[in-house]
Amino acid sequence: MICNIEVIPNENKVFHDFPVGNWLINHGVPLLGLDAEGYYFAKSELYFDILKNAPIWVKVLMMFE
Repeated sequence: MICNIEVIPNENKVFHDFPVGNWLINHGVPLLGLDAEGYYFAKSELYFDILKNAPIWVKVLMMFE
């Protein structure tokens, strides 16, 4: 995990609140960093593959982040 998450350009990372972030971690997406509001993940092929098969509740929560 990277401590200085702000050094990573925004186009290479994505932020998720705790419920979605926890689900992603539990399904094998590596954590890039975290702060008081949630988790950061690298935009990668694995990240998008996992999200493609995510349950509807995860996709709904992502719309409100």
